[in-house]
Amino acid sequence: MSGSGAVRGVIAGGALFACAPTAPIAAPVAVRTVESAGPGVPAAPAAADPGPALQARVCGERSPCEVRRARAAGQDPAGRTLTVLSVDLGSRSPRSDAPAEVATTDDGFAEEGSQDSFWPGASGRCREIEYWLVVGEQRAPEAVQQLFSVCNDGNGAAGLGEDTVTIGDDSLEHASSGGSNWRWSSTRRFELAPLRLRERSGDGSFVFGPNVERRSWSFDRFAGEVSWYSPPCDRATGEPSEVAEGSQVELTYSLIPAVAIDAAFTGGGWKEARLGGCALALKDGPPGGPNDAAMRVVAAAGEAATTLLIEVEDDQLTPGDQLELWLAEPALNYMDHCLGDTAGGLRQWSIGVVDGRVLAGHGRPEPAALAVERAAQGLRLRLTPRGSFAALTLVYVDRDANERSARRLATSPLVPGRRETLGGLQAIEPEAASCAVIAGRLEPVLHALAGPGPVLR
Repeated sequence: MSGSGAVRGVIAGGALFACAPTAPIAAPVAVRTVESAGPGVPAAPAAADPGPALQARVCGERSPCEVRRARAAGQDPAGRTLTVLSVDLGSRSPRSDAPAEVATTDDGFAEEGSQDSFWPGASGRCREIEYWLVVGEQRAPEAVQQLFSVCNDGNGAAGLGEDTVTIGDDSLEHASSGGSNWRWSSTRRFELAPLRLRERSGDGSFVFGPNVERRSWSFDRFAGEVSWYSPPCDRATGEPSEVAEGSQVELTYSLIPAVAIDAAFTGGGWKEARLGGCALALKDGPPGGPNDAAMRVVAAAGEAATTLLIEVEDDQLTPGDQLELWLAEPALNYMDHCLGDTAGGLRQWSIGVVDGRVLAGHGRPEPAALAVERAAQGLRLRLTPRGSFAALTLVYVDRDANERSARRLATSPLVPGRRETLGGLQAIEPEAASCAVIAGRLEPVLHALAGPGPVLR
């Protein structure tokens, strides 16, 4: 799901984004979910005329450059006025380095209440609009922050892409779409005070087949999901098989966050502190009920090798309880035209929860290729696999006494030997969030975006 670069300062198509230097926001011990403003938000009331001083501060010596609209966006927690400026940088050809020109028509651009819309114009030029956040009264603002700009050239070879920017009360949303025969769309929702990313989502699809993907991540919940489908290959021809729409079952899994973690925690603090809201949490059975088990897992980003930190809770710990780590290289996804024999490229280890013993499983990897460290107190383990991987699934196998079959708590709907059923990681940029120990638990620390713009890249 990749775009053409028509959105300047933004990686379109649901891909990961980079941010400017940040300041930490006081981390909630439990991240609350708050509804984001979207396209259905009432029209933002008009803000006051920005005046020549703010115009000069935003535009500098750039030409063409003009503050087109100032939209009221509510107030920050201190009661200061929030305003989003749309700054017109004229029209330009995305296929040449020729300077922009003053736009003489609104071809490819429309304003409506709280929303701006962009599409490829008939002239082959794109209208470039830049967005700025103003904190405080416009005549004497306390802060002016460049956010991002949009210039829609079709967003891909198909030339059919669209962009919308919606301003709401303490919120901003940017939705974009484009592509070629492989189409994509992405949506990012921001809080304005403090300025931070709250949610991103994206879809992908194939024009000539049923291939599809849906991907989302919420910083409010610090959790995300992926769902995708690719048809099976015909055994005789190797081409995609015809599958009735009602029988196209998507593969769905929860994402394991791969996030920058306080070095004191990864170095040894994990043996004492609990895994809190920073980890993917899975649970089997009702709270306090029989066979109740839970697993939390998070990946430490920025390490020389990917390290998985795991915490298990079990009401009946037995010698047969174990973890299974499944890794694959390469990963499969919806952009594989069809799925044939997917057993190759898999490695699996079994790890005893009680004693930390490692046994090789599927693919017969070397036991020594997985480093395992177990805390003396509590069911906490640190796993560091050697070598690269693109997909992974972690399973807790719960073998309770007097149970004929084990219960399996997994990060994806794993079918042993089928690579497409593995899950994966969600890389969290350190500019957006990190994790630290708060009140004895590893919790997310969400970061405010600040610094030289554009910060919403």
